[in-house]
Amino acid sequence: MRILVLLFCLCCAPSALAAEVNKIVAVVNGEMITLHDLKNNTTVELARQNIPASDPRAEAVQRSVLDTLITNILLRHEAERYKLTISDTELEAEIKKFVEGSKLSPKKFEAQLIKQGTTMPLFRERVRNSMIQQRVMTVMVARKVLVTDSDIKAYYDAHKQDFAEQVVDFSFIVFPATVDAKKITAQIQGGKLTFAAAAQKYSLDPSAQNGGRYTGLPFSSLPPGMQQILSPLQKGQMSGLLPLDGKVGLLRLDEKEAKGAPRPLEDVRPLIEERLRGPLVQERFKEYGEQLRSKAVIDIRI
Repeated sequence: MRILVLLFCLCCAPSALAAEVNKIVAVVNGEMITLHDLKNNTTVELARQNIPASDPRAEAVQRSVLDTLITNILLRHEAERYKLTISDTELEAEIKKFVEGSKLSPKKFEAQLIKQGTTMPLFRERVRNSMIQQRVMTVMVARKVLVTDSDIKAYYDAHKQDFAEQVVDFSFIVFPATVDAKKITAQIQGGKLTFAAAAQKYSLDPSAQNGGRYTGLPFSSLPPGMQQILSPLQKGQMSGLLPLDGKVGLLRLDEKEAKGAPRPLEDVRPLIEERLRGPLVQERFKEYGEQLRSKAVIDIRI
């Protein structure tokens, strides 16, 4: 019986797989998107959002992924039309940034991708698509968005306190490789263990004896990576687990407040321009995408 079942699987599995690979879920200006492509990309996105495939939200994620695949094709066609390319050298340099930023070896980075439901070839494709999208956005949209001096001055006058020196208090744990950092973090989140107690018991950082606390530090004096992690956090909010040279770290923002006089306008002009340009570029890019769709022949079959 077991032999018959095995033979049945061997005979039927390839045809089932072929059906999935060949099934077309959408055609965009003559270019096909298969069910296999859609499922692969949806699996990655579900893993990124930590949503189980059985979750009712998975269907909405799949629709969003299909929409993204359609947009990627339209943008790639635009890039080809205007001869905008991403060379292999550029792609490899961008991939290298991701690997170095993860603090993992290339092999461990690839292993982490597999854990997240993707592969290095698929990751490369996603990075290339992102770079193409950015290049099209820069050429077709971003260069046409202007932020005037009066816009910058008005924003500065309305948000002066934002440009005073930020002073932060935060708590930090460096977990040794021998402990289950995820389990301890869950205990902290569940109220079974305080951050300070966890730091005193487990942390390898010099701040362990103080419960992991650092107080009264100028935000601008922190390493850029730490600034990036702390910036979006609200008071009392923890970061995710952070890879640190074979160990794992955890940050919590305890307090952030502005002190002193605002920095001069000329010092913060580039920052204000970036803040103002971002939403405008996104709005124009959305309009540009809608224009592309209105001119395209798109046949969605699911």
